[in-house]
Amino acid sequence: MGYWDGNRYIGDASRETVVGGDAAEHISTADGGDWVDAGAGDDTVWGGWSRDTLDGGEGFDTLDYRDEPVPLQAVLRGPEDAVVFGMDPFDPDDIMYRIDRVINFENVIGSKYSDAFVGRIASNVFDGWLGNDTLTGYDGEDTLIGNYGADSLFGGYDDDTLVGSVADNTSYDPDMTGGAEASSDTLDGGNGIDTANYSDASTRVVVRLDGANLVLVKEEGAGVDSMMNVENVIGGAAGDRLTGDDLANALSGGLGSVPNRFAVWTAC
Repeated sequence: MGYWDGNRYIGDASRETVVGGDAAEHISTADGGDWVDAGAGDDTVWGGWSRDTLDGGEGFDTLDYRDEPVPLQAVLRGPEDAVVFGMDPFDPDDIMYRIDRVINFENVIGSKYSDAFVGRIASNVFDGWLGNDTLTGYDGEDTLIGNYGADSLFGGYDDDTLVGSVADNTSYDPDMTGGAEASSDTLDGGNGIDTANYSDASTRVVVRLDGANLVLVKEEGAGVDSMMNVENVIGGAAGDRLTGDDLANALSGGLGSVPNRFAVWTAC
């Protein structure tokens, strides 16, 4: 059987039943088809390499699939049941098997492959991690983080924050799979008055807004993002060229820089 080490549960290959408490806990089981009730608190859960039943319980809970060996697809429905499917790495349209049955989870960290996550009810935080991921927020005030890879992020109906990586990956772990080149993301602000925030960019950002039409955002030495439905832009630290459209725009030169560059989109 597994064991608790403070607020961390470390499982083994047996079939386990794990019940968490009121604290923020990290629960990781292994093989065996486990049943987990994380309890109250903002918990992080990984069921291991088996078909598990995972209940986040109360709080703002996260499924962590960074160690999953296949790409994933899931539609999270808050307090309603959902299924996480494992896809064929060589044919993304082919479902290999069911990974987990999940309930009461708001957040997901994806695998090293190209995942697809959709949030239908709650406010979600989706982190694609590695791979060319597709993240969709729909309802709720969502945070969608592409991380490494050429990702597609769709905010949906409410006030969302979209983070598309345009880093050159100089600090990237060479032992992990995934692109080592600059990535190019697709970001859609959706409804509302949305802002593309490139304040962490250390090289020149060039963008010309065009309402609902698709435009390109270029950052010298990094990727080229595709952007639409964005009204405002915040630039970076290196002489940007920001051009508005026929709508009411707010264009700012931005401040500061860091080694890894990210495009942070805040839907207002």
